[in-house]
Amino acid sequence: METAHPLLPKEVILCNSALAALKGTQSVILVTEWEEFADLPWEKIAELMTERRFVFDGRNALDGRALMRLGFEYRGVGRSGTGWKQ
Repeated sequence: METAHPLLPKEVILCNSALAALKGTQSVILVTEWEEFADLPWEKIAELMTERRFVFDGRNALDGRALMRLGFEYRGVGRSGTGWKQ
């Protein structure tokens, strides 16, 4: 982060964890299949986020049905409607 920070616009806020980055947000855009992001504690994230709680799963790496049961609005790439991980 020390290397990247000077190269980024001053409005960019860097965080040490996904949970810190998601606190107070309404949306998540996932564009990686890295396990550390696919296996996040979504119940805890639901508590940290503000209303709407939208998840865009650009890699279809998440269980959309489980997220919807937790109150998230979920969209996966190439899936009709809300979709879900098979």
